[in-house]
Amino acid sequence: MPRGGKREGAGNRYKWNHGKTKVIRVPEAIADRVLEVAKIIDNGLSLDNVTQSKTIDLTGISVKHSNRGMFVYLKDLLNAGYKIRPLVVIDRLRKDIDLGLY
Repeated sequence: MPRGGKREGAGNRYKWNHGKTKVIRVPEAIADRVLEVAKIIDNGLSLDNVTQSKTIDLTGISVKHSNRGMFVYLKDLLNAGYKIRPLVVIDRLRKDIDLGLY
């Protein structure tokens, strides 16, 4: 009876969708972020979803004017499909909308 050696189906399965891994050295200060980005890429998502744009397209959003300057309502941004964070703000906004405050 043979003992040891390579066997079909033996061993751990890959934890990454892209297969084998490689040890690399990165600064400790950014290691967690690098791993986070690697997992996003491994799951087939685009890095465009990760980076944050500093441009807000207000096309179709009503911009109000006051003696203090210009402003927009959060409900208008929410209705236009913008994601608003932190979640407690959006929860409060939805409650206010339900109460008819907007």
